[in-house]
Formats: sequence, structure tokens, C-alpha cells
Amino acid sequence: MFLADPHISIDSTDDQLKELADRIASKNLVAGSVVTPVWPPTSGGSAMGSPEDRRRFVEQVRKASGIAEKLRELGIRPYGIVRIDSATDPASWAKDPEGTKKIASTFRECR
Repeated sequence: MFLADPHISIDSTDDQLKELADRIASKNLVAGSVVTPVWPPTSGGSAMGSPEDRRRFVEQVRKASGIAEKLRELGIRPYGIVRIDSATDPASWAKDPEGTKKIASTFRECR
């Protein structure tokens, strides 16, 4: 599930998530993976970008993890992952030899 408008808002309230869970359960389905909106157009930022980009990246991952946990508590997400990527295109990564270290550091901040 992509956690970005117009799909499922990364800022969904508990009531909205309960409604989503009820809709999913009514179709005898479960939720698996959730996709974190880490790219800048979805309010995220690059994991190797500026400090502000990295702060937004971490915030989006934490929000997505919270939604995934809430869906598990609501009984419709018995398994799954929280998908992230670096939100960095290969050309930018190639220009920054320290980029991999920044990305790894940003990923670690998401715990």
C-alpha cells in the first residue's frame, strides 16, 4: 500500500486507519507491505541530501512504521515490510562518493 495521497495518507488518523482496516477485512483481505513516501514530491527527502532532506526522510519512515504497526494491531497486517529506498537518483549518487555513508546513516536514524 502506497502511503501517499490520493491512496492512503501518511497522515491518516487512527479513525481513518480503522475505517481502512474494516474495508480491507470486509473483502477477506489482509494488508502486507506498505510503501513509505520518501521522495520529495510526497513530502520526503533524499537519504543523502541536506540535513532537512534527511530529517523529512526519517520522519516519513517513522510515520509509515507507525501506520504499519497500527494496521497490525487492528488485525489486518499479520506480515509484511515497510518499504523504503534512498530517494536518490543514480546520477546524484555517483557524484557523491560519501553518499553511501550518508544513506546508511540516515537509514540507521529510522529505528
